[in-house]
Amino acid sequence: MTIEVRTYEGSAAEAAAFTSSIWRQTYAGRIPVLEWDETYYEWQLLPDSGGSRDWLVGAYDGKSLVGSLFADPFPFRLHGEDVLGSMSSWLTVDPSCRGRGIASRLADEQRRRHLERGAVFCLGFGAPGTGGPGFWGGLQDTQQLGKIGFWTRVLDARATADWSLSLAERVATRALGLLQGPPEGATAAGIRPYRPGDLPACLELAHGLLEVSEIGYVWTAERLARQLAHRDVPRTLVAEVDGRVRGFVNWYLLGMTGRRTVRAGVIDVLALRSLERPLRRALLDAALASMAGEGAAFAFVLSLACHPRRDLLASGFVPVPGASDLLFVFTRRPMTLRDPRNLLVHWR
Repeated sequence: MTIEVRTYEGSAAEAAAFTSSIWRQTYAGRIPVLEWDETYYEWQLLPDSGGSRDWLVGAYDGKSLVGSLFADPFPFRLHGEDVLGSMSSWLTVDPSCRGRGIASRLADEQRRRHLERGAVFCLGFGAPGTGGPGFWGGLQDTQQLGKIGFWTRVLDARATADWSLSLAERVATRALGLLQGPPEGATAAGIRPYRPGDLPACLELAHGLLEVSEIGYVWTAERLARQLAHRDVPRTLVAEVDGRVRGFVNWYLLGMTGRRTVRAGVIDVLALRSLERPLRRALLDAALASMAGEGAAFAFVLSLACHPRRDLLASGFVPVPGASDLLFVFTRRPMTLRDPRNLLVHWR
């Protein structure tokens, strides 16, 4: 039967089952595998309340899903100009159907949709050990603008070591755990969970991060509200000073499979710069303690210029340089970055 590429028709549960199972089949034991679940996809791409599926592309053999490529449209500020772009990930093809050009057809359809809707680029990360960097790098309209790393904080050294695929990483993790220990919860006044009434202050803080970013998200109130609080998926702590929110940390928990499956705390939005340094440390430590309390083995955040290096080091984060390729796909103009860290995005 002919493979047809069309708008994705399934549920968040189907997307989770399809992508996670095939990534496990393809990469288990070689690299850490992300365990996207139904609640994650519902939060990010497929809200129960509906919404556009224009950026969600699937490949179908009859009624059976055999490939997917999802993109998440976002307003960006690009060197001072507001443009439409997208963040993309989750390229998945059923192993039984590979070699039939499905990934290329999915990319062609996404390209068409991006051009039709006036999107200037699609941004993604190419993880080493996957087929992503080679596939995307082979397209004529892809620009690779360097490598980007992470900051990582071990929360449970034994669980992280048991999870790690590399013997060297297991040894280093156990040693780091002995030096650091688990995070201690902060007791500073003003640190508390996010409330809906905090949204205007958080939106102002999120926009302030663009000041040190060449390319970055321009959060809308609606989009940031969903990012900071949606059912029980994202978590957000704020720091309030003199009755006003001056900083916040936003994260979610994601399953990751190495030698075993653990939960990781993925920090998406980190706004600390309006706080005095002691309160920055207290807010970060409170967030880490919350992650550890929910069973996260480690936490990580993209290494971006807007994430203060000194504060991350003070809270026990260590740098993991050059972990992913930074890819701009379907580019309608040449892209430039003085430094790959000069971004304001989250990792997907």
